[in-house]
Amino acid sequence: AGPESGGGSQAVARAHPPCPSQGSRRLLSGDGAPDPGAGRDGLPGRGPRPAGDRLCRSGRGGDLHQHGLRRGSGGWLRHLRRGHGQPRVMATEPARSRALGDRWLLAILALGLVVRLIEVDAPLIDWQSWRQADTAAIARNFFEEEGGLLYPRVDWRGATPGYAETNFPLYPYAVSLLYQLLGEVEESAGRALSALFSVATAWLLYALSRRWGGDPWSARCAAALFLAFPLNVFFGRAFMPEALMLLLSVAALLTFDRWLEDGLKVSLLAAWATAAACFLVKVPTCYLGFPLVALAWSRHGWGFLRRVEMWGYLAGVLLPVAVWHLHAYSLYEETGLTFGVFGSTGYDKWTTSLLLDTGFYALVGHRLAEAVFTPVGLALV
Repeated sequence: AGPESGGGSQAVARAHPPCPSQGSRRLLSGDGAPDPGAGRDGLPGRGPRPAGDRLCRSGRGGDLHQHGLRRGSGGWLRHLRRGHGQPRVMATEPARSRALGDRWLLAILALGLVVRLIEVDAPLIDWQSWRQADTAAIARNFFEEEGGLLYPRVDWRGATPGYAETNFPLYPYAVSLLYQLLGEVEESAGRALSALFSVATAWLLYALSRRWGGDPWSARCAAALFLAFPLNVFFGRAFMPEALMLLLSVAALLTFDRWLEDGLKVSLLAAWATAAACFLVKVPTCYLGFPLVALAWSRHGWGFLRRVEMWGYLAGVLLPVAVWHLHAYSLYEETGLTFGVFGSTGYDKWTTSLLLDTGFYALVGHRLAEAVFTPVGLALV
């Protein structure tokens, strides 16, 4: 093409040259010199990035995300440890396919929501009825009585004010706000809210899968399987905080990974808020510390232990949890009412004796095969 017909394209090519070949053992800066940000063997290090690389990372001239090379995900580490001398190159998905993928995802989410809203006004007499009834009572008492978020009240109170030791009652309080909008107690609002949380979790799971290198159909399958598992269908419509817990769990991983990548204060705030809320809603979710540590290690190596911001994140996440449970335990000491978080009700949920009980593992295996995967799903796994 002559200058008249192709000058614009050539100018763009000169302004934004293509990314350096991903098959090269050395990453080069714009003038052909070794990339000062490259580490050993020319792989990306922690030094400053040249201008050409910044263009590639911002999406101009090729996106490192499209090649599975995002540093914050530990993608380099995974490929190198598998014996690959060079990272795997992933194909770029056309814009039309991406739009089609969005429509597939919306269809999956819509179907998952419809399934969860079937008989949404059903009474709370299905599985885990006692726990659903207690959660609904706390929500109703937030709506009808004084006290506010910090003083959850149960119905089995006797002569006490009814304050009970619970995990942070964010879910029943959110339901009580819906009651205020409706002007009356409507338990179907609790089921509907759980359904929305469950579908939102599938959407975040899709985003997390794409972020960590999954192709569109793998991500869609992840969302679809999450919505289809019988146990998730149940908890995705139950009047219980489990749907909110799962939503916050996936959000905590997603926001923490984004903060590791961009280092922005707003990303740190999002990572802190989602993890703190997750641990407050259900304290056993502190097991998320394992994947969070793995993400930090994949980004910074063991040097993450020397980074002040990591310890600040940890303190910011755990401090609200500790403060709440000290307050909740004081409610137990005042009334003797507890859901057994730390207060004793005749059994100890923190005991390690279950780890030596073969019946416990048999029960977990049975539930995995029946309620989580189903026999058909288990065979596929």
